[in-house]
Amino acid sequence: MNPHDQAAELAARFRLDKRVRSWAGDCPACSYPRAFSVRVGKGARPMLFCANGCARDVLQDAARRALGNAWTPQPAPDAAEVKAARERKQAAALRLFSGSMALAALDPSGRYLTRRELPHLIGCPALRFRGDC
Repeated sequence: MNPHDQAAELAARFRLDKRVRSWAGDCPACSYPRAFSVRVGKGARPMLFCANGCARDVLQDAARRALGNAWTPQPAPDAAEVKAARERKQAAALRLFSGSMALAALDPSGRYLTRRELPHLIGCPALRFRGDC
């Protein structure tokens, strides 16, 4: 059974509604309404997600009960891969932040805040401007 068929079969058994790229509905593990979704993710494997916070193994167990031996769960990511991905994301965020600057009264963001009668926010260190966007 290919991954898309497997995801569609899970969606049918869990009575999920079709969305553009996924299926969504009530969680089969915790029964929380409209919190569960199934989609075919990277690596062409069905991915299960519960917005209520159900653990991965609990969702995998629900899928295994629904599909039996046809269910092939997505393997847990390697700790080294997770660490490398986190470092890449942090480096990208730092590059983005480093390329930004504090707001000034004459840049587009400063003029916007002035027009909105919020000029007191122009010196706020939490607000940054990136001119190349």
